[in-house]
Amino acid sequence: MQIRTQVGAVAATVTLAGATTLMAAPVAQAVPTDLVCTGSQQVTFDPPVKNTPQTVTTHAQDVYNCSSVLTNISSGEMDLTTVRPDTSCLLIITPPSPQTMTFHWNNGQSSTVTFTVYTTATAANNTFVSIGTGTVTSGLGVGALVTRTVEVPSLNAVACANEGISAKSSLAATLTVTGL
Repeated sequence: MQIRTQVGAVAATVTLAGATTLMAAPVAQAVPTDLVCTGSQQVTFDPPVKNTPQTVTTHAQDVYNCSSVLTNISSGEMDLTTVRPDTSCLLIITPPSPQTMTFHWNNGQSSTVTFTVYTTATAANNTFVSIGTGTVTSGLGVGALVTRTVEVPSLNAVACANEGISAKSSLAATLTVTGL
């Protein structure tokens, strides 16, 4: 009888300790993504990008289809013109940081985002991937976190050595916004 009582007391203590541990542990919750957009990017270069470094005016236009549970946004676009010195086909064209872009939404609103971190890499299939992270600084969603990813095919080496490349389309562009 005494053994059963001791076993029961130990079991109750272990169960109570386990319950206390479970109750004390914080519950991790995923932060929902408020807006997910997929689309493409078209970039033009003036003058055309060549192997020789030169100052180039770059115009990028992103066009997105979006889905959102929390907003009535179904599409958006972004236009950006920059002038970059020492641009060539031989150098990875890393976006400047910080970089500010304004996204215009189909509902008439806009969000200005300052991207403060860019990660760039060349993938195994020889595509160039640029990932920017930043924060909405004005307009819809001030304070929201934004991630923008653009995947661009490699530049044509023959064209770079000759007439240059005046335009390039992306393989994919994605935009996610958390905290709208």
